[in-house]
Amino acid sequence: MDNKSEKCMITAVIPVYNCEKYVETCVNSVVEAISAFSERYPDLSAEIIIINDGSTDNSLTICQRLAENIKYIRLENQTNCGVSVARNKGLALARGKLIAFVDADDLVGQNMFITLYDNMTPDCEIICSACKLLKEGGETTEYHFYEDSFTASSSIEKEKLICQLLDPSYLQPEKETVTAVGVPWGKLYKKVFLEENKLLSDRRISRMEDNVLNMWAFAKAGQVKYIDEPLYIYREEHIKSELIKPNSLTTANINEILKARKCFFECYPEYITDKVRKCMDIELSFFFYTSIVNSIYANLTRRNTILELASICNSDYYTEWINRMAKVANPVKRKILFILCKHKVYWPVYEYFRRKVRK
Repeated sequence: MDNKSEKCMITAVIPVYNCEKYVETCVNSVVEAISAFSERYPDLSAEIIIINDGSTDNSLTICQRLAENIKYIRLENQTNCGVSVARNKGLALARGKLIAFVDADDLVGQNMFITLYDNMTPDCEIICSACKLLKEGGETTEYHFYEDSFTASSSIEKEKLICQLLDPSYLQPEKETVTAVGVPWGKLYKKVFLEENKLLSDRRISRMEDNVLNMWAFAKAGQVKYIDEPLYIYREEHIKSELIKPNSLTTANINEILKARKCFFECYPEYITDKVRKCMDIELSFFFYTSIVNSIYANLTRRNTILELASICNSDYYTEWINRMAKVANPVKRKILFILCKHKVYWPVYEYFRRKVRK
């Protein structure tokens, strides 16, 4: 390993796909954060790896110019494979001991690397921060994932992390939830920790792949820290583009997420606390209703839609949960729906959701 690689402390990985409008602003914000870090720590260096994920707009040209002008930017091209593959490639190429994932339409605060690095301890393997929401008019609003900073080592201490992965609103002090701790950005991960535990983004999951990665990462980490400072800048337009529309979160994708959840809790049963179970119920409710609505939007025949509904209700992911909800769900209308599903009387459930969708 050359001397330059030995001194490289932070690698910022930026996947880019058709982001010509924002990518230069994003990269420049990372450059400013690296400059501030280098000024504080002149013996350490940092780098940027841009993974162009087969962009068809002007993103590649912009990134090429940036890489030509700034010596510590490396640009890699790949055919369009998705953000998971791009992040994994950036991790494999990284020289830094610490990894920061940055979305190409967002920005990082000038002191993000300094603050996270200053609070990183030898036992800490992931350190997280809060964020600011950048609105289209240019004003920003702070969003905090938790009330205060904390360090989590045991499963009990990490409970609040797992809960927020399942229910994004869990313990968030703001009334409106725009994002949550499951995102990959606003963090530093120890590279050796990710590599030794084979923690890679799952390319089979096209939505919430970062949430699933962090689920495993939080559990495997010896220590996770949360610094309650808004160090990352999340663009409001990004949220609007990610808003769930009919069929954008597909039933197949939901099943991949639930498969990962099932595997996780089988490996880490100590995380199934009463609080976690309540958050699991909230997530299952969302996924269950979304899957049913997806089947109705698919414009199948009435018979085939009811068959799809039966398939959802009888899947391993929902059977036990439906039986439990049939006993405890509120209000009464919701409880009746679960009782009908439990006893395999599907046509009234179909009619209920069909009318809801038509509204």
